[in-house]
Amino acid sequence: MAQTVETMIEDLVGPLVDVSDLSSPETCDSVTEWASDVAREVINALPTEMLWSVGAEIDESGSGATVTTAKFLHAHKSGYKAIEIAAADKARATDSGSMYKATDKSPVFYRENGKVHIEPGGGTVVAVSYPTILYDASSVTGVPDDVKHLVIMGAAVKGRLFQLDALRRSLDLIDKPSYNTANANLVLVPVPSITDLTLVSAPDDLIPPSFSEGLIASSTVSFTETAPVFNKPIFSPPSLENITPLSMDSLSGDLPDASALLIQDYSVGALPTSLPTYTKSDAPVPVYDIAQFETFLETEEDSELADSQMKRLNHEVQSYQADLQKYSNKIQEELNEFNKENVQYQSELQKVILDAQSKQPEDAAKMQKLQGELSRYSALVNNKIQEYQNNEIQHKFQKWSTEYANGLQEYNVNLQAESQKFNEANNEYQAKLQIAMRDAEAASREYLQEGNNKLQSEVQEYTNKLQAHGAKLQKYSAEVNSQLQEYGVNEIQKEIGLWQAENTQKLQKYGADLQKESARHGSEMQKYQIDIQNIFQKHQTMTQELQVLDAQYTRGLQTFIASYKEPIQNAKGA
Repeated sequence: MAQTVETMIEDLVGPLVDVSDLSSPETCDSVTEWASDVAREVINALPTEMLWSVGAEIDESGSGATVTTAKFLHAHKSGYKAIEIAAADKARATDSGSMYKATDKSPVFYRENGKVHIEPGGGTVVAVSYPTILYDASSVTGVPDDVKHLVIMGAAVKGRLFQLDALRRSLDLIDKPSYNTANANLVLVPVPSITDLTLVSAPDDLIPPSFSEGLIASSTVSFTETAPVFNKPIFSPPSLENITPLSMDSLSGDLPDASALLIQDYSVGALPTSLPTYTKSDAPVPVYDIAQFETFLETEEDSELADSQMKRLNHEVQSYQADLQKYSNKIQEELNEFNKENVQYQSELQKVILDAQSKQPEDAAKMQKLQGELSRYSALVNNKIQEYQNNEIQHKFQKWSTEYANGLQEYNVNLQAESQKFNEANNEYQAKLQIAMRDAEAASREYLQEGNNKLQSEVQEYTNKLQAHGAKLQKYSAEVNSQLQEYGVNEIQKEIGLWQAENTQKLQKYGADLQKESARHGSEMQKYQIDIQNIFQKHQTMTQELQVLDAQYTRGLQTFIASYKEPIQNAKGA
């Protein structure tokens, strides 16, 4: 593949691609502009004696020759060298009565309004036009052959400055990771609605017989006891407290106020008043004057000032990193001081607690409460998420489970008590019923002896009714016990078990989601820090390469000029 100006530049600094947007390569017009600007700089820096090989003559017909896009070398008229005069003296050069009047063999020239004027009557201007070096040109033209490589090197310096600017702008493309609490949602299943227990009705079909003839009217056997009824206890499940969603805002906590605690004076020592406090220092603020660097680099295109400003920026970065280290050390010192004060406060507080315990149990309990609140405050500062899981989720859920279990246990106890009361009442009722049945049988035997067939029939009918009623009562008791057993297993235990299992699963998933989100955020933050560090390291390396490349370009130009001037000076000295 043939070499071009662009490829020769890329051989020195690598691909000219905007790293902040890899899909948009640098336009070719920029490469052309860089090379043309450097060629102009080189031409302006070279002595006029070195530019004879690229100079060209411009005819000046008397109205002036424009040389705004070229470097002026000299002027002559028909081979006679023109001497430069000030534009303010131009009238004397054409005044026939002036001793300074110019002639064809002693011409003069002056510069005015972007043009070179030769007197008398015009002449020839020799100048070097500033070349336009295209990006796809196979070689550099318009400058002496000995400095063509310096044009490529100077353009490479500008290309490297472009690469550094693109690298800095790539910082804006790196997304800072954020903690997304929406990745961990907790919606608990509402407390189940338990269907109320409905029992079968107690039998009430016992009708006493009516005796209308014989001696039965004065010897009636009756049974007036009320059948026992099962009174179902009421179970009211407790409400589950609302669980507040996790917030990643700044941690806060109420430090217990020891000054408000009233301690009786038993001459056991004064309560410590200096509570441990944590004083947070202000983080250092980075101050980078990037705008000045961009002004030197892009507006003024002064590589030396840009290099000086970059060194200053590097110094400011290093200073900011040192401030960050001091800030980190300061935080550690403040934490150590807080822990030191906390240990001293705990020691003094423990002494007062021991003294208070020996004098007054009530004051000792207050001091222990204060110590517990202080410990809770310390835990709140150290780990908010742990506190949220323990106090917000597990505590409320455990409290509700305990209250629900206690209520359910109390309900079962009441249910057993009512069952026992019903069974006792039923046994008493059955006993009285048996007595009534025996009385009826005795009456039946008595009246049978008297030969009263009708009475025997009626008594027998009544006995049969009593027996049927007893059988129904036993069946009612069995149905009540069966319904109680089925209600406890199928309704209460089943619904509560399903509810507890589903909410436990949701809580476990919520905790796992929190851990997963924390791990994701930590991983992305670590990657973000690595990307930033890599860009800074790459920028530092490219800056060092820029300094070397710029030094080589400057030194090469100076060396070439010095090597040319020395023989000329020696020749003049000889």
